[in-house]
Amino acid sequence: MSSICPIKFVKRKNQKDYIKIVEGDKYESFVRKQGDEQNLSVAEGWLYPIGSTLYELMHVVRFYHEHSRWDRDQYVKVGETDIDDINYKKLEESEVICFGSYDGKSIMHYPVQREGQRTEFREGDIHGLNRLYSFTRAGTNLSMSNPPIVNDSGKIKNTLRK
Repeated sequence: MSSICPIKFVKRKNQKDYIKIVEGDKYESFVRKQGDEQNLSVAEGWLYPIGSTLYELMHVVRFYHEHSRWDRDQYVKVGETDIDDINYKKLEESEVICFGSYDGKSIMHYPVQREGQRTEFREGDIHGLNRLYSFTRAGTNLSMSNPPIVNDSGKIKNTLRK
């Protein structure tokens, strides 16, 4: 993640606030910093372990599900059985920051089987991270038309897949 935005995760020494990665039965974390110890749960046997971990880290750094955007009804239909599920809650415009157009292929779109994916950051994901955390690295020209992409193997790809 630090190769595409100014967020840097470091090994905990004595920091008061930190993320603790724990083994669980699924991948999950709260959206935004909770204070003190914040658990990020990971699970064995998932199809995209690196992508799923990056997805949960996006929650930690304040990103909601793409399909929770206030304008989502223009792009996707949420089934009646999903409406009460907190993972499908439509947020108010004042609750969520949107950095561009709706992206059904965002790493933050869910579930993977229908729309989203867990293999790479999309241009909008990278743009949002950099807008929110003000990416300015000396000597780095970050063109949003050709941003770096992290795939599920953890390697940086040079171009977006079109």
